[in-house]
Amino acid sequence: MHSKDTLRRKVTTVLKTIPAGYFCDVGIQVVRYISSLPAWSECTSVLAFLSFKYEIDTEPAVGAALFAGKAVFVPRINGGNLCFYRIPSLNGPWERSPLGIREPLPRAAGLLHEGYFPALILTPGLAFTQSGKRLGRGKGFYDRFFAYLDGTEKSAGRYFALGLCLEAQIMPDLPVDGRDRPVHGVCTEKGIQVVPIA
Repeated sequence: MHSKDTLRRKVTTVLKTIPAGYFCDVGIQVVRYISSLPAWSECTSVLAFLSFKYEIDTEPAVGAALFAGKAVFVPRINGGNLCFYRIPSLNGPWERSPLGIREPLPRAAGLLHEGYFPALILTPGLAFTQSGKRLGRGKGFYDRFFAYLDGTEKSAGRYFALGLCLEAQIMPDLPVDGRDRPVHGVCTEKGIQVVPIA
């Protein structure tokens, strides 16, 4: 099996050949799949990443969640960890991270806490498998965040992590280690594959 870094380069090369408009089109398309999940109707909040280059556009899903009255949170990197802050709309205000990713302004009153669970967590990744394995960009932000949730009594088992990617990013297998956290389902332009509970 290829190393993680080799796979990241291979997947990124493929994604660069896909027109930017396709990521927007798929972003609109997957809202129908996401909103049909039991986790959507059951969740109090939706945690969503703000899409960057070569990622499915998440603005339609965020807009749908806001329209449905969900509490919507987006991430900001603080001290090497992900912190999620509530947003009232898609209008910001935003700051740009060193990588150019939109991040919410830090506000203590808007910080995610245990009262906002159960939650649906839209999860980015460079590649996924149908069994829920995930290959991120190598910084481990989401793996540490999921580990934190799993270790917290009031959030453990009360979230559904849904990977968002194109079919081109689905792999037969991926290298993982003890720090890697799987997702509970994967959504592509073809639909949602929910990972069976072991």
